[in-house]
Amino acid sequence: MERFYELIEQWGRCLASIKGQIDNHTFHVWYAPLKFRGINKRSLVLGVPNDTFEKYFKDGRTRKILVDAAKHFDCPIVTVYFRQQT
Repeated sequence: MERFYELIEQWGRCLASIKGQIDNHTFHVWYAPLKFRGINKRSLVLGVPNDTFEKYFKDGRTRKILVDAAKHFDCPIVTVYFRQQT
């Protein structure tokens, strides 16, 4: 359980990094609603509210922002997967 809390802290650092790169509106509309769901091998797993979010983050630029910010994790992240929140 302690490891999960460490990962949540690392996700917080990722979000802070992203917030510094993009405008405030974009951050709050698109990135702030993302929920950390875990790490699966070298993939970051995030929860998204709906299909619209999933489509938005399939764009190469937005996905790259997430992967670049994932350098705050202590394991190398090479991709991001999304799960719709239930």
